[in-house]
Amino acid sequence: MHLFIQRKEEPLFLVRLAKYFLLGATALFFLGILVISLVYFNNGYLPFELTLSGELLLIATTIIGTLFMGLLLLQYRAKLTSVVWLIGIALLLRLLWILFVQTAPEQDFLKMYQASVRFAKGDFGFMQDMWYFVVSPYQLGFVLYEGLMIKIIGPSILGLKLLNVLWSTATVFMTYKIGQQVFSKKVALLAGWFVALYVPNIALTSVLTNQIVALFIFLVAIYLFLKGQRWFPLVGFLLFIGNLTRPLASILIIALVLYGLFFQLPTIKKKFPFLLLLLTIPLVFFISGKITDKILLETQVTTADSAISTVNPYWKLALGLNLSSEGHWNNEDYQKVNRFETQKQRDDAAKQLITERTKNPLDLCKLMVKKFKRMWNDFDSSISWATDFKDNFSIRQILLFMIQKVQYYVLIIGAFFAVLKLTSKKQAFYLLLLIIFGYVLVHQIVEIQTRYRYFVFPLIAIVSAGFWESFEPRKFLAKRTITEMNEPRGFN
Repeated sequence: MHLFIQRKEEPLFLVRLAKYFLLGATALFFLGILVISLVYFNNGYLPFELTLSGELLLIATTIIGTLFMGLLLLQYRAKLTSVVWLIGIALLLRLLWILFVQTAPEQDFLKMYQASVRFAKGDFGFMQDMWYFVVSPYQLGFVLYEGLMIKIIGPSILGLKLLNVLWSTATVFMTYKIGQQVFSKKVALLAGWFVALYVPNIALTSVLTNQIVALFIFLVAIYLFLKGQRWFPLVGFLLFIGNLTRPLASILIIALVLYGLFFQLPTIKKKFPFLLLLLTIPLVFFISGKITDKILLETQVTTADSAISTVNPYWKLALGLNLSSEGHWNNEDYQKVNRFETQKQRDDAAKQLITERTKNPLDLCKLMVKKFKRMWNDFDSSISWATDFKDNFSIRQILLFMIQKVQYYVLIIGAFFAVLKLTSKKQAFYLLLLIIFGYVLVHQIVEIQTRYRYFVFPLIAIVSAGFWESFEPRKFLAKRTITEMNEPRGFN
């Protein structure tokens, strides 16, 4: 217990160590993106073969676009003072997108929509007769959500997209609220504008994906966690609801518990009550899951082999460790694993692939580099899901991809320098870094898609806004000039 006893003026060694580790790890992460993203362009998203001259042109476009957007940001950031305008513009942009961009549900999203329509009619047979749900029963949570909405508004795809608009706009507001907890109102507003104007976040509203609802719920959970320990039981329940929609809560639970133990506990006088409340987060999450599984089983919505808590971790890991596909979904792996009838057989097949793919350390190192390059530096596939770029590529898609590239690069610049700033940071800042770092680590081993960046984008936006809101180029250049003038000069 002596580790948790400290003087106010002497930070605990473990806390300092944790802070330096997070600052160093996330700084390297953002630096890696700054270096790679500038020169990496995936030819699969372009309507032409990428030559050296074409690549140089795209690099020049990225640099010029970044400078232009940075200047706009510095020019107008002081005028971004209204929360009403923030929410109004975010809502309007998303509304206009779904009205003018006709995105039809396809692949997984179509299957979930079809199942939702059946659920709304009282037909639960899709859990047995649709193979997609046999092998991925955890998707039932989103089907329940969509089904309930269809019961209220009817099977209108546009109606579901309108709900996406509301959830996505609410996510902008929650980014603002968390930003206030971590920094200040000015930084929070800037972070909100980053999320409100980011092209993939707007484009994804026309896709019937579970990411939009889940992210809002997860952000509410993070906000309440930062509000105080009395909210911890509710945080656990919200994480369960979010996880029911999209199974990502395990990353947040680990991050929240580690933050509570290493950052909050040492500074709290009444440690035992705090530990009990902190424990309620995983406890409420676990109990809620068990109760839900039991209810669904007794109502015969699911079976013993298709519990809603089945998230197929071995399958996701097998996909993520495939060097030839660079960790992406691929049909070859799908046929090897999901052709089996029982979950145990599918798990065994996935474990066999994992064993084969972890034998060669050199291949694993190559895979880690390739996955980092694709996951964090490629064009955001949210745009491709929302548009018909594969069948009808136009200048519009190229423009959207390049705007996204520049927006992303500006944010990463801000995030990198925000981490490097030596001024004191609020404790909550390290929670954001912890979640980002954990999310990056997980996606180094599991299946990746660039649209999965959606989950941590609001947190990166808050970190980045912490730098951009206070950055003064003139002062920075003046300091550099003074430093150079004071440097000792050698003999000529």
